[in-house]
Amino acid sequence: MTQIEDPGNRALLSSIELARERLDDIRRAARTDSGEGVLPALELLGSDLDQLAARASELPRSQEELVASYQDQKQILLRDVSAHRRSEADLRESHRFIAAILGALTSHVAVLDEKGDIIAVNTAWERFAHSERAGAPSIGLGTNYLAVLDAGAARGSEEDEQVAAAIREILAGRRSRFSIELPSRTSAKDRWFSLRLTPFEGRGAARVVVAKEDVTERRRAEEALRQSMNRTQAILDSAVDGILTIDETGILQSVNPAAERMFGYSVAELQGRSVNILMPSPDRERHDSYIASYLETGNKKIIGIGREVLGQRRDGTVFPLDLAVSEVYIGGKRTFMGTLRDVTERKEIEEALLRQRDFAESLVETAQVIVLVLDTRGRIVRFNRYFEEVSGYRLDEVRGQDWFGFLPPRDRDRIRKVFERGLRDVPTRGNVNQIVTRDGTVREIEWYSKTLREGDGEVLGVLATGHDITERLELEEQFRQAQKMEAIGRLAGGVAHDFNTLLGTILGYSEMLLDRLGGEDALRRPVEQIRRGAERGAALTRQLLAFSRRQVLRPEVLDLNAVLDEMDDMLGRLIGADLALEHRKEPELASVKVDAGQIQQVIMNLVVNACDALAEIRDGRIVIATENAEVDETQADRAGLASPGCYVRLSVRDTGCGMDERTRRRAFEPFFTTKEVGKGTGLGLSTVYGIVRQSGGGILVESESGGGTVFEVYLPRSGARLVRTADEDAVAPPRRGSETVLLVEDDEMFLELLGEVLEAGGYHVMAAAGPAEALVLSERHPGEVELLVSDMVMPGMSGKELAVRLSAQRPEMKVLLMSGYSDEALAERGVSSDSGFIQKPFSTKELVRKVRQRLDGDAAQEGDAVEDQVADR
Repeated sequence: MTQIEDPGNRALLSSIELARERLDDIRRAARTDSGEGVLPALELLGSDLDQLAARASELPRSQEELVASYQDQKQILLRDVSAHRRSEADLRESHRFIAAILGALTSHVAVLDEKGDIIAVNTAWERFAHSERAGAPSIGLGTNYLAVLDAGAARGSEEDEQVAAAIREILAGRRSRFSIELPSRTSAKDRWFSLRLTPFEGRGAARVVVAKEDVTERRRAEEALRQSMNRTQAILDSAVDGILTIDETGILQSVNPAAERMFGYSVAELQGRSVNILMPSPDRERHDSYIASYLETGNKKIIGIGREVLGQRRDGTVFPLDLAVSEVYIGGKRTFMGTLRDVTERKEIEEALLRQRDFAESLVETAQVIVLVLDTRGRIVRFNRYFEEVSGYRLDEVRGQDWFGFLPPRDRDRIRKVFERGLRDVPTRGNVNQIVTRDGTVREIEWYSKTLREGDGEVLGVLATGHDITERLELEEQFRQAQKMEAIGRLAGGVAHDFNTLLGTILGYSEMLLDRLGGEDALRRPVEQIRRGAERGAALTRQLLAFSRRQVLRPEVLDLNAVLDEMDDMLGRLIGADLALEHRKEPELASVKVDAGQIQQVIMNLVVNACDALAEIRDGRIVIATENAEVDETQADRAGLASPGCYVRLSVRDTGCGMDERTRRRAFEPFFTTKEVGKGTGLGLSTVYGIVRQSGGGILVESESGGGTVFEVYLPRSGARLVRTADEDAVAPPRRGSETVLLVEDDEMFLELLGEVLEAGGYHVMAAAGPAEALVLSERHPGEVELLVSDMVMPGMSGKELAVRLSAQRPEMKVLLMSGYSDEALAERGVSSDSGFIQKPFSTKELVRKVRQRLDGDAAQEGDAVEDQVADR
């Protein structure tokens, strides 16, 4: 075809091109539309062609032919249109069907042309555009959607910028589709849409289909789900308990941080592994069979049930756990969820509490203290083992019984008032009352009680703790008795000291008179009576001193069996033919160290006491027994011994009338007697008591009215060998002396007597009536003073102090002290009763012999403690 270069040609070509585009639009509308847009298009095309024909009359022939060819095209097109119009009804029906489908869609649909203008929308888009119109421009037909998006991008909307860019890429054929979720730009509500862009298929200019779907509810549901998951995760992350999930094969699906810390594994190390990794053997090996059994039988062992199990940490340590398992379905799959709590600390606390409880129970059950619990009505709830021992009752026998029924009637009202005060929070301390035991005996109990409450403050009853003070009260009574006897003994000892001085004077002068009187002298008998009276007085003072433990003892190692053998004939004559005397002697009896004469006096007094108890009883019997004894602490306390240990026991038992409790407690009191006036002094048993105590032993008496009496004497065993003492009468009389003796005595008559006796023995005597005078005499005497003979107790200065002062001036002078006190009293003053001491009263012969022994130095064989003490000064 010839190229047309003039303007007319160019105008014609433009018209032809416009007609061609109209024709293409008609064809596309015929394929895609219902036909309603075809006729208008044809009318526009016909108008264009008419204009083209008018112009063609002005053109050259060649161009007319061109126009003619387009006219032919118009005829062809009109024929095509005529054929199309025949199916116009079908196209309209199709249009209505498609329009109905688009109108029913909830998605908002719009079609954009190549410029971005909205050329078609569905009903949902129209409704939304209409509802959102207030306060914002309507986005409907004819609106340039790209311009709206570009404006949003200019305000900073990244979503608008992305959508605009995607539309342009689709229009340019560089992209086939695009989707994005974005918030509504016009809605005042928080709404979200899912926007999808797709190209409009067909020939002609590019088109874009915009489909928007409201996903607000889905977004809200997703947000709610996300928040719920976040909360759940936060709970799992912050939970103190370990939480894990496993599938039905036992494989771990999830583990929270607490479980990580609990077992020492990380999540990565646990996920996908069998849960039995967290279990010790044999649970580890059994676990899979548990799950298989449950899946097969449905037999639940721990599902929904909390139980205590053992867990194993990564380092192999095993620890206790509380486990609760639940079964859930997630995504249609069975899942087991376990909640674990490490109860190591709780178990340790429980075990500590159990240990404390057991310890407290042990203390309560083993303590030598009564623990008694009474309810609010005074009924027995509980008591400990020690109370069973004291009372003789078992708890199961008397639980629920009235406590006050175990008290003597005279105490019940008083103790009930104490109990009622205890219920009112008035604690009691030191309340003493008696209880009657199962065997009928009475025990003295000292109580401490307080109110017993529940944790909420409700009063449950009274908790009472008690001490059995029966033995203590008896010991206190014995102690009071001993104190009383000690006071009386001190008084008796003081009297005996002065009395011994008087008796010494009487004995001395009576001996001097008897030496001077002939055998037929009429005065001899009266003097002998005076001497016998003095000797009886001396014997009485010895009894007083024995009671007061202030007599002089001459202890020696003895066999008590031998002593009894020597006394057998005498004891037989003493008890007479009406009573039976029986000896029970242990063959291998240990020896004791006592004064032979004093132990004989003990035996004699006990046998005489037994005879008196059997005075009105026929077929009475006295049993004297000796045996080695191991004394425990209780026996030692009862007998008044210093300590438990090994002793020799001498017992005298009778089948007599016995003693009641009051008499038994006073048995050893001096001058206490149950005999008639004139038939006893009451010093017999007190003398026994004094001798035994002074010998380092103890004594106790067991008796009851009509049941006889037994006295038990405990003497310390001696490890020394037996020795025989020399007979004093076989000793030769001492030789006469010529030495100077300083004699000191504050009693004038006794001083005069002693001076005469010593001068008669050949000694030069310097007599002083007291320590002060003795010091003056010693200072004035130019020659030697070989011996100091001094009373022990004098006004102003004792004999020991005088000896110390004189020995400083005369170191070679020897000392002989005199006293009416015992060696125990002298020991309290620092002097021992060795050969440097002579006990008042003494005979003149004994005095002369003792003086000679001191001067001749024989005291070295007997021990000279006084001289040693003086030398030490």
